[in-house]
Amino acid sequence: MQHEPGVEAFGLLLRLGKELWMSHAIEFIETSLFTRQIKSIATDDELKDLQKELIAWPDKGDLIQQTGGLRKIRMAAASKGKRGGIRVIYFLATEEVIYFIMAYPKCIKDSLTEAEKAELKKLTSILKNTASSAVNERCTMYPNQAGGG
Repeated sequence: MQHEPGVEAFGLLLRLGKELWMSHAIEFIETSLFTRQIKSIATDDELKDLQKELIAWPDKGDLIQQTGGLRKIRMAAASKGKRGGIRVIYFLATEEVIYFIMAYPKCIKDSLTEAEKAELKKLTSILKNTASSAVNERCTMYPNQAGGG
C-alpha cells in the first residue's frame, strides 16, 4: 500500500470491559515535512500502528516544554523497537484532530533545539487558531451539539 500525504482518518473500536464498547475517530493531518521524513524512516504499517496507538491514547506523548503544546512520542522502527527507534512530534489540536509535525530517528537527534522550539511554538499558535475556528464553525452549523461533534 502506497503512503499518501495529507489527511488520513481512522476509526478504532476500543473494547472497554466485556460489554462496553466505544468508537472514537481521529483525523490525522501531516505537514509536508512529516510526510517527507516518515517516508524515509518508517513503513506504512508502522505509521498505522502509531495512529492506532494515538486513537486509543491521544495524549500519550510527553509534552515538550516551550512549544505551545507539542508532544513527542516514541515509535517503534522495524528492527530497533521504541527506545532506539523514531521520535514523532505531534500536536493534539482537538479531541478529533492530531497534526503530525515532524519525525526523526533517535540516533540522529535526541531533543529539539531552543531555536526549533521557538519556531514550532509559532506553528502551534497557528494550528490552535485554525482548530478553534473549525470548532466554532461546526458549532454555528450544528448549534444543538455541544462542542460541534
